[in-house]
Amino acid sequence: MLRWNCTDRALIQNTKSKATQDLRHGEVTWNLPVTVQSLCNVDVLYFPFDHQICDIRMGSWIYDKSQFELRLANQTDPSIMLNGIMENVELGIPEAKFFVHDRITVDGMKFSQVTLRIHIKRRALFYGYTVIAPSILLCVLTMFSFWLPSGNAKKIDIGLTVFLFLYFLQVLIAENTPESNSTPLIGTFLTMVMTLNSLSLIAATWVLYLHVQSKQNPCPAPPTTLWIITSRVLGKLTRTPYSREQEKLYLELYSKMSASNGVEGKKMKNDINERSEQESSIIQMVHWLHIATVADRLLFQIYLGATLVCVFIFLIYAPISYDVKI
Repeated sequence: MLRWNCTDRALIQNTKSKATQDLRHGEVTWNLPVTVQSLCNVDVLYFPFDHQICDIRMGSWIYDKSQFELRLANQTDPSIMLNGIMENVELGIPEAKFFVHDRITVDGMKFSQVTLRIHIKRRALFYGYTVIAPSILLCVLTMFSFWLPSGNAKKIDIGLTVFLFLYFLQVLIAENTPESNSTPLIGTFLTMVMTLNSLSLIAATWVLYLHVQSKQNPCPAPPTTLWIITSRVLGKLTRTPYSREQEKLYLELYSKMSASNGVEGKKMKNDINERSEQESSIIQMVHWLHIATVADRLLFQIYLGATLVCVFIFLIYAPISYDVKI
């Protein structure tokens, strides 16, 4: 009796073990301790929450069913006792069963064949500590970078650092997963997180551009449509409504600065038009700052929602809904 899907160089193993015969019932027991190597397909789509089903097929290559027939000792329970299996830190075997069936050749001959089906489950705790937890923490770090002032360029530095570390994790996963035609679940999750991180970098650059507009002298007025949408719609959604108190605060600050400069203060008193232009420029600056703040808060909410959806789909829903039974 040989294995159909063996990977040993020698198909036939010579052994000196002997069979034991029960004289009462005429049964023959042959305990043959051997080490076998088999080959089975691996699907890493749900890695590191994947389950693998490996079949080891055994049967005779010479004698057909009329000469050699395989049967299970226990017909009611084909499962195998797993008490003596050596534990593995990465993989576990929840169950294993025997199946007896016939293999029919082209010429119609039947060969008795037995299949040992092994259910292999990967222990995801190791990858939870080394890959999943750092990825979630990096997402949280990127979220908190949105709470920096809208004009702070450190946001881009944090985003680039997070992106490089996520890329390092993805390379680490690619080196530790077996070759397959499917993309691992954790790899897809990291790709989505890297995409969100890249979009957050683009958004941070755009917010910095809006913030720079407020520093021009004279400050240009923001587009009317942009200002209306920001102040009336997006401001309410992000809970950052526009307040006239900001304009008054900046105008009072400008008046104090003008009063502290005697020469400039006299010019401002003598030239009302110039003073009006400066006040209008300050108001436009406040408008640009408010647009930058609202855009920053809106992008934070979008990033938060997208991150929570990715975590739920890839790390909660998919592993729970995926289960394999023999």
